[in-house]
Amino acid sequence: MAILDDSYTVNEPYFNGRSYVEWLESFTIDEQVDITRRRSYHKLIMQLWEIEFEPSVGNDHDRAAEGLELRYRYNDILAKKAGEGDFITPDIMAIFGECRVLEMLVALSMRMYDLMQDMGIYNSVSRWFWEIMENVGFDAVDDSRWGSKNSIEASRCEEFVDDICSDIMHGDGDRLGQKGGWFYINNWDCIEIWYQMHAYLEQYVSSR
Repeated sequence: MAILDDSYTVNEPYFNGRSYVEWLESFTIDEQVDITRRRSYHKLIMQLWEIEFEPSVGNDHDRAAEGLELRYRYNDILAKKAGEGDFITPDIMAIFGECRVLEMLVALSMRMYDLMQDMGIYNSVSRWFWEIMENVGFDAVDDSRWGSKNSIEASRCEEFVDDICSDIMHGDGDRLGQKGGWFYINNWDCIEIWYQMHAYLEQYVSSR
């Protein structure tokens, strides 16, 4: 897995879902892009957090398990900062519920980062996260597209993100076509996410 940022402030209240989401969001920010040119996607990130990830093919539940593992890793960081050693908060799963799409995607991007080390290309968790976002068209909905809270624009963006996530998780090839999924590959609707990921990364390996 990618090296986690141990500088996260322990002063943030642990039982505050937003602080955990902000930690997840930190992995999606490309530090290579100048801050003055970097578009904000906070509203998209929050929407992906709201959507529960639903495994649909083969061992896709493993992707959910890795997403949930991030909660424990976050918890460990706070525990070490507090000087209390390693511990597991028993209520952590109940607080946040099932794995969210955001957690699954961040964990998946970490896997891609691991696999592509020493490949001689720019490699970061955020790079792979945003390649997935571009594959599904979510790069088009930065914060400027959402408008104000509860506005028509916000409702349209929420519906767009919800519909795409739902179609992918339910393998709706009729709507998305033969080429699609998180990695926009052929016959995606009957292939586990793990193997979709490997097929997608193969293009970088074969081009070396």
